[in-house]
Amino acid sequence: MINSVRAASDAGELTASECYRLLADERRRMTLDVLAGRNDPIDLAKLAVGIAAREDGVNDVDESAVTSVARSLHHVHLPKLSDHGMIEYNSDANRIESCPHRLDGLFSDGE
Repeated sequence: MINSVRAASDAGELTASECYRLLADERRRMTLDVLAGRNDPIDLAKLAVGIAAREDGVNDVDESAVTSVARSLHHVHLPKLSDHGMIEYNSDANRIESCPHRLDGLFSDGE
């Protein structure tokens, strides 16, 4: 079950419905999964390579696949996650940082 998640102080809390919408897209789930174990920022190109490789199930991905993933991350997925406080995305520098405190308690184990 999804718990409410506290957003940045001025953004309030995400409802369960908002959490479901954010996590409905597989590319956003992959993005959060990649970022969850990181303490340092990652650039968009590196994130796009990692996600393209996961989606294609290969280690070597072609440049057009990476470009396509990077474009959708930049224009759709990263802004949406950032708007809800799940990540910090600097679109000018193409740098992404996770917000691990936002992921704490996102899912409960029923206890």
